[in-house]
Amino acid sequence: MKNCFGNLAFEKLWARAVFELNNIANYLQFQRLIQSAYKKKINKKNFIVKMAKIEFMAVKKTQKFYKDIWRPWIVSKNFRACPGEWYIGTPLKFSDWIEQFDKNADFPWKIYAHFYENHLEKWALANK
Repeated sequence: MKNCFGNLAFEKLWARAVFELNNIANYLQFQRLIQSAYKKKINKKNFIVKMAKIEFMAVKKTQKFYKDIWRPWIVSKNFRACPGEWYIGTPLKFSDWIEQFDKNADFPWKIYAHFYENHLEKWALANK
């Protein structure tokens, strides 16, 4: 992102860390979904969409962190924030958000299809 006045690496790394910590907080939801897919309760397409929906929840939590914690802190230090790194401007609804991703895009389609086809069973059995 341009025009972040040298804060990009610092802010980008923090934004990614916060996002991934929010994703980790959803671990049980990911695991339940993996088990459902393994037991053939949902198909691959539904698995992909539902995995993306869990990630969208992490996006929303990351936005909240930005608004409640990060932005006030960075402003108090007289730095300029890079809101895009925190998913500010992301569509508010999941249905609008997922429409941004072309069906040939890596995320979520290719990444989760690959997981479903190649790693689902291992994860399901390892995390019973």
